[in-house]
Amino acid sequence: MNNQAAIGFLNVSQSVLADSAELHASYDLCITAIGWERRSNHALKNMVGRSSNTKLLKFSSTDDYFISKKKENEESALAVLGSGFQIVYLSRSVDFAANFIAINELILDAVRVASRPISILIDISCVPKRYFLFLLGLGFKREIVGRMDILYSEGKYAPADVIKNGTHVDKGFVSDGEWTSVQIPYLEDSDYSPDSRDLFVSVGAEVTLAMPTVERFEPTALRLYKVSDSDKRFPENYLSSEEPALAALAALPRSSSVAFALDDIIGMSRDILDNRTRHTTCLAIGPKPHALALGIAALADDRIQVVCRTPKAYVPSDVSAAGPILRFTIEDRFDPLSCWPT
Repeated sequence: MNNQAAIGFLNVSQSVLADSAELHASYDLCITAIGWERRSNHALKNMVGRSSNTKLLKFSSTDDYFISKKKENEESALAVLGSGFQIVYLSRSVDFAANFIAINELILDAVRVASRPISILIDISCVPKRYFLFLLGLGFKREIVGRMDILYSEGKYAPADVIKNGTHVDKGFVSDGEWTSVQIPYLEDSDYSPDSRDLFVSVGAEVTLAMPTVERFEPTALRLYKVSDSDKRFPENYLSSEEPALAALAALPRSSSVAFALDDIIGMSRDILDNRTRHTTCLAIGPKPHALALGIAALADDRIQVVCRTPKAYVPSDVSAAGPILRFTIEDRFDPLSCWPT
């Protein structure tokens, strides 16, 4: 597995974060999210003292369980950071239109202060995929970000022990209700409506729920990107229950599949670029690092677009930190920093 590569106009590197000294001493902007999961603050210590502009995104919730867990994680985050941060209050994470506007202004404010392309350190562990993909596209398509260091705390999933009205609630692991599709701004296809289109899908633990979304696309060819070591993160009986849906997708005409390790965004990005033959939609329903690989491929080829699914609601799964913190660095190879006034 290559740990550093040039992909399009970007330099990309990947590793397990062994020491926080591997990160830059300072960044123009640090971003993390206050989530309900136990892993929410696992990587937070790596942000301490690295920026005078640290933002904690807090998406609003209506569920009492999520509210209480976010409150606990907010208090522990404040204890770790001490000072030099701001909580950014956002609408529910499924209300992406309003949140995109707020996050766009957050980035542009940092660029205005710096008067040059900025460096960002972001922990995506509890940031929904559509939001960090939006940041990726916004930053590098508009050349207002020169470097982005991304942290991801691996998670181990288990059903949450939630009791409502005296009844145990068991809805699943990630989402609940019907999905809708969200086109990621700045990661769009140059042709809005080509004659034919392939579909590349990052699949994870919700293959059955993905079936209607995949079928609606009616792609010319289908390529599935699986995670090579999912058994470390989900109970075996749950993964087994998803096998029939995965087999059904693999049996579709002109379907192929390949597996990549969770941290191999370079290998996956290159595979996407090597196997594209026409305009391609990349559907991000798998793990967050693999969604990042889709975004990198889309930045390298304007015939690729990235689409995320938005569930009706999220379920209160219990996600603990599995151990390693993954680090990904993305830099503009043409260094827009040297072209801007200082």
